[in-house]
Amino acid sequence: MMNKFRIVWLGVILGLVLVGIGWLSLTKFSSPAQAKGQFQPSPITISDGTFALGDWSTKVVESTGGSSHSVRQEIHNGVLGFDDEFRAMTHTLPQPSGADINRISVAHLYLGASYTPSLQGAIDRLDYQQSAKLLSLPWPDAVVDTQVVVTQGGQLFISTNFTRIFGTTDWTSGSLNNLTVTNFTASDGSGAHPDFSASGGEIRFGYLRTHSRLATLPPVPPGDLVIEHGIDSWRVTIWPFQTAPGNRPPIAVNDEFVVDADDGDPARLFLVANDSDPDGNAIYITEVITTGTRGYVGPIGSGFPTYVLYEPRFNAEPDSFDYTITDGELTASAQVQIYVDCFCVFNCFNLSRPLASAASAVDLSLIRRLRDQVMKPTPDGNRYVQMYYTTTPEIARVLMVTHPNLGQAAVALVELWQDNLASLVDGDGSAVVTQPQVEAIEAFLANLSAAGSADLQQLIAAELTRLGPLDEYVGLTVKEAKSQAIGDAVVYLPLIIK
Repeated sequence: MMNKFRIVWLGVILGLVLVGIGWLSLTKFSSPAQAKGQFQPSPITISDGTFALGDWSTKVVESTGGSSHSVRQEIHNGVLGFDDEFRAMTHTLPQPSGADINRISVAHLYLGASYTPSLQGAIDRLDYQQSAKLLSLPWPDAVVDTQVVVTQGGQLFISTNFTRIFGTTDWTSGSLNNLTVTNFTASDGSGAHPDFSASGGEIRFGYLRTHSRLATLPPVPPGDLVIEHGIDSWRVTIWPFQTAPGNRPPIAVNDEFVVDADDGDPARLFLVANDSDPDGNAIYITEVITTGTRGYVGPIGSGFPTYVLYEPRFNAEPDSFDYTITDGELTASAQVQIYVDCFCVFNCFNLSRPLASAASAVDLSLIRRLRDQVMKPTPDGNRYVQMYYTTTPEIARVLMVTHPNLGQAAVALVELWQDNLASLVDGDGSAVVTQPQVEAIEAFLANLSAAGSADLQQLIAAELTRLGPLDEYVGLTVKEAKSQAIGDAVVYLPLIIK
């Protein structure tokens, strides 16, 4: 399942591991549909806009390297203006040494209200809304990510989805909708989910804020990195489960696809592949509600179409559109998010915002040439390229959602190796592998393994064993290292028949 992470050579496959972040189709989440004539119980809303300190509690989920946090209630300059309160938070992260990563992750739990499914009814889904801001910008692209948290039975559960703001000190609204139990996992790593059923116990709601740093990333002056951020207009909407006598509507599931910018042909997007119908009825696409703004969505064919054609139009920018499915009677709609692969994560994923800093000098075209000129011409190299195109979403989940600091570390690692890769692709391959480069890879892989699943950990360990001690690559030229790991290009001689 995790073949993508095979480490064929220090510099070459590292490039594939890092750029592969943006190629992946992420875990899908359900978007329930409303059936005609069904009774939908009234939603229940839990909210706060004043943020008295006694109405909230905090729980430190993770703190490394002496990282700390504090909270306070600000009585001015909330979303509604000068006399509006909001909750302010400060994360302080000391500068780590070497390749260490300092991290602070804090859950904020609302004590003013709760919901008990066993008494009030099973939960179908949750909607989350907030307004967030940075109180200052310690670096131009400072980021605030917010995840939803719930507590039940003494356990903390964190949403796998998040809402993000960056590079602004203005109040910015954000939402996460249609969250079900599968969108929440236990913070203890057990993989457990909360119980939204009619037998579930009391649930409290809140949010999670996380920041991390390396020694030189984000690009701030030496010393403590202090990030001040706020929240206002916090709201959770609970949708009780609805019964559906008779025919029930299909279930449309939000999709995320990655299409190849270099393919030349429209991509077939099989939208109904993960949609379903609870009654087992056949489902098909009836319409594309909103067309993409950065590409062309082809017309729906006749009969019972299950896919649409999509062709990117503008410079690898993300795109989205909505579509509707039917079982012949009832309908459901979902959204499609599209990322365009230019074989580099740095501007093809994450809404075209670079993971690297503005001062970063990552050569994106070099990564493409690495794929086409170095990897593809060799049997082993081409095999790993194909693994890249068919890989699973775990590394995106790790680097983009659960441990975004590793995404920043990946960028730093590419910058460290970039001159060597250029020597291999465009030069004579005489650049020499150094001890710091090897140590940086070892540290990155150790952190990636620690953050990954048991399957990923086992695969990384097995491939490192196959390669042997990485220190043995120190002193080799990149050309020698590449030949040793994936061989040289195959030349097929013509067969001459006399």
